[in-house]
Amino acid sequence: MIKLNPKTTKLEVGMKVMLRSDLKGGDYGCQIYCSYNPERMMQGEIVTIKTIEGRWNNEAYFTIVEDTCPHWNGYHTAMIDYIIGEGMTKDDLKTKMGVKTREGSRYIVLDDIIVRNSDAKGFNLIDNYQDDLTSARFPMLDIMEIYQPRNCGTMLKCEFESSAWKLIWQRTEPKEVTMSEVNARFGYDVKIVEG
Repeated sequence: MIKLNPKTTKLEVGMKVMLRSDLKGGDYGCQIYCSYNPERMMQGEIVTIKTIEGRWNNEAYFTIVEDTCPHWNGYHTAMIDYIIGEGMTKDDLKTKMGVKTREGSRYIVLDDIIVRNSDAKGFNLIDNYQDDLTSARFPMLDIMEIYQPRNCGTMLKCEFESSAWKLIWQRTEPKEVTMSEVNARFGYDVKIVEG
């Protein structure tokens, strides 16, 4: 994740941002919860920018996809903690996040370890990962997906299949193809050249 400078960062529609977790209702003159649904607090959540409403006093005002209030609810840059960048690093892993490895196992992040979600017996140290969330020794433990909890009381009992988790990052890898597949795709023989 990239730390946001609210005065210089240009927000764009579709950008994912993490709202500050220390906000309270009424901060910055804006609501951070729906008056029709006050338990639906948004602080600390990763949200997607839906529209940019304009700028005032060097701050952008925007709406978010996840806000289901029946009235307009404004957000602005001072309410953002981080912008979620293209890549994630191991420094971005925070307690209570969930991860899924290449082999399909699911883990919960607890400080500097990840604990297997299914039985709480398996674990791995975050220090065993490289910055790009790959494991140098055990490729099957590469982190492929990162989740943020939504509404989850006891973290180890949350099931990933439930609506308690929101996917916030997924590793994308280049697809390997053979020359015969390339030729079939174009309908004739292809020669690969530099450049």
